[in-house]
Amino acid sequence: MLNAPDTIKDQRARLLSVALIEEFQVNEIAPLCRMVWGVQHVRDGQRVDIAGPFFTEEEARTAADLLRPSHRGARAYPASWTAADITRLDLADACRATRGKLADQLGISLFNSTHDA
Repeated sequence: MLNAPDTIKDQRARLLSVALIEEFQVNEIAPLCRMVWGVQHVRDGQRVDIAGPFFTEEEARTAADLLRPSHRGARAYPASWTAADITRLDLADACRATRGKLADQLGISLFNSTHDA
């Protein structure tokens, strides 16, 4: 059962383990590009973005697990990003926003008072 309490606990732990990562991975195939992650599912034979962007694969996989009951086949997928697509700062802000939404879905706070100081 996907949303059993121990699974939610595991999903929280997975998100917390990567919550401080705010750098994009270098794309090994195209070193000038960076990797970002998203969640997609297939609708009418086409991949459709349903969540993201995320800094890490682990965040995207956690989001896919949460979305799978309503979006059968939801999976984490990598994508390449270049500065021509969107600025790094804008993309990082979008990743932080989706990370925050994911944390809200899991009922956790990514920031405590020591981080806010």
